[in-house]
Amino acid sequence: MTDGPATSPSTDAAVFAAFPEVRIDHDNLAFYRGLLERRYLVQRCGRCGWWQAPPRPRCRRCWSSGPVPTEIGGTGTIFLLTVLRRAGVVPLAAVELDEQPGLRVPGTIVGADPDDLRVGQAVSLRWIETGDAPVPAFEPARGARR
Repeated sequence: MTDGPATSPSTDAAVFAAFPEVRIDHDNLAFYRGLLERRYLVQRCGRCGWWQAPPRPRCRRCWSSGPVPTEIGGTGTIFLLTVLRRAGVVPLAAVELDEQPGLRVPGTIVGADPDDLRVGQAVSLRWIETGDAPVPAFEPARGARR
């Protein structure tokens, strides 16, 4: 799910330049390229259909090689919530994606009062700009209750 048109495919050099503090490797290069294009990519096994995050060279379920980076729908629920209150207020969460039970990704929650957030609350993907690259975050889903 994207909030706007994706840019043209990013070169490897652009990915390395945008994420100098990250150890980019063969397994996670597509994930970071996707971020530059405002596409949240999670690996999906071409053999058994299992989704997995973080990226790995083999499917965790059937051990086939070469899971395929696949764009997620961008919806899920807050599975775990932590609110950091030291330097401002930053709600961090493990979001369980709707693609598969147990498929969880980390993310910042934006667009809501941290005191109003709850485990089990529906969220949707939103892109925010920080520095040189778009960053995926999640916001409470509008009108949805779980």
